[in-house]
Amino acid sequence: MCFSATANFVAAAFFGAVGIVTLTKVKHRRELLFASVPILFAVHQFIEGFVWSDWMGSFADGGAQYGGGIHAICARAFAVSACR
Repeated sequence: MCFSATANFVAAAFFGAVGIVTLTKVKHRRELLFASVPILFAVHQFIEGFVWSDWMGSFADGGAQYGGGIHAICARAFAVSACR
């Protein structure tokens, strides 16, 4: 969200709730990855909130590193499932 830590945590809560509702609507296993996109975005926003707030000293460096890792994992999972 690039505004503030509060905006990131609010967005994480909102998209987490949307993701839970979306996952309850899944009827086939192949829909799980697409239905989990709001949850993955919520995780990203939650991590970014910690980066903005800079809790635990120099967490911003580590948080950015872990956030990038999550993006890489999600992109790879999305690409693999889309090719099937």
